[in-house]
Amino acid sequence: MCGKKFVGWRMLGVLAVAALLAAGASADSATVSYQGILRDATLTPVADGAYLMAFSIWDDATAGTKRWGDEVHNPVPTKNGMFSVYLGSIVSLGTVFLDYPVLWLEISADTGDGVEVYAPRVPLASVPYAQHARSAWSIKGNAALGTDFIGTTNAQALIVKTDNVERMRVTSIGRVGIGQTNPGAKLEVGGLAINEQGLRITESDNNRHVFIAPHVGAGGYNPLSQSGDSGIFFKETSDSSGLVIAPWIGTAGAGMRLSAAGNLGIGTGTPSASAKVEIASTTQGFAMPRMTTAQRRAIASPVAGLMVYDINLKGFYFHDGAKWDCVSTPAGTVAYFARNLVPNGWLECAGQTVSTTTYPELFAAISYTYGGSGTNFVIPNLRGEFIRGWDNGRGLDSGRSFGTVQGQDFKSFSMQNANGPTYSYSHGPILFPKTGMNGNLFGGEWAAPSGHIAVQWDGSEIRPRNFALMPCIKY
Repeated sequence: MCGKKFVGWRMLGVLAVAALLAAGASADSATVSYQGILRDATLTPVADGAYLMAFSIWDDATAGTKRWGDEVHNPVPTKNGMFSVYLGSIVSLGTVFLDYPVLWLEISADTGDGVEVYAPRVPLASVPYAQHARSAWSIKGNAALGTDFIGTTNAQALIVKTDNVERMRVTSIGRVGIGQTNPGAKLEVGGLAINEQGLRITESDNNRHVFIAPHVGAGGYNPLSQSGDSGIFFKETSDSSGLVIAPWIGTAGAGMRLSAAGNLGIGTGTPSASAKVEIASTTQGFAMPRMTTAQRRAIASPVAGLMVYDINLKGFYFHDGAKWDCVSTPAGTVAYFARNLVPNGWLECAGQTVSTTTYPELFAAISYTYGGSGTNFVIPNLRGEFIRGWDNGRGLDSGRSFGTVQGQDFKSFSMQNANGPTYSYSHGPILFPKTGMNGNLFGGEWAAPSGHIAVQWDGSEIRPRNFALMPCIKY
């Protein structure tokens, strides 16, 4: 501090300060008109001239923190020590008057001996009503940084009145009441008199509305019986039969009704007590959520019983609490198709290796039964094969493991001459040597002592009549 003092100051911008505090004028345009007198240590006004002056605002009379500035004005004309400036005309005042309840103005000036700080700092004040407005309200807008707002700066409610009667209130915790001074929800409409219509959203022709109407009892407003209306109505019925959501059809018929027991009817005003949801129609159907396979598998924590239509696999899928499954044909089902193209949602049973992540439902069904490990598993190869039911302990095909391949075989048999020994078949040709045989074989003689008769099949396999179809497995 130097020996000079700033005394005899005065503020001509009282109205400007009041407007700034009460109306929250934009920080880009808010200024304070300020006038004062520069005096030296002997209280003599400084010589007439133009001086460099700097202004800053602090939150304490002697120390504290600078909250605004420095704003430098150069030059500032001075006559008999008197000067006038507009604070905020160079450096925006922002919300300094809104953010800090008590402030002091510090002034520096260069009157020929260099820039010196004048003491003491000047306390800033405004008219009492401006202080009151400052403590309760901030009404602002159009701030480039988006920090301005309309509302209160403390725990005061925002109240809207007409004819000096409260019509709407926004509480300090953000609840809105219309006709309700103590709203118990984010939005509460209350205090409606008989025949008042609640909330109505109306188109410009005033003939299409959305009503949300209260229960009004006998003689009250019943939006479902008002002739000439159209639109959608939400109404608690007076006969305790539930909530009606209905298009206007000239009668009291309901498009949708939630009964008092919690049963929802769509297209019927009397949903069955046995059905939580009943849809009635003879011309339209029910379309459940439709999505791709990837979208279905991406559903987070699906609840057991959740059901969707898979547009890739062309099937209705439900979640059983552990995995997805198809309603009509579960994964792992083998079927034969009368065409040589593999249908959508199926794989040819060709012994190929596939990914466990690409076909998770199929992997859950057959695992590594037919081969594979890690992130790959094998599809059974059914091309050219006959299918035999797994014995599973019956004893007709003992020792057979599920999913294994069995080679061809031929059941044993025997041939015997009337007076000769029996010769049994095992595999390959059956030889009947002359040695040890009595009499003729098949009514003839042997051509030579070393002669024999051979019995064998001519084809490459033993098979019944069959039909070739495309074997596929559902994934």
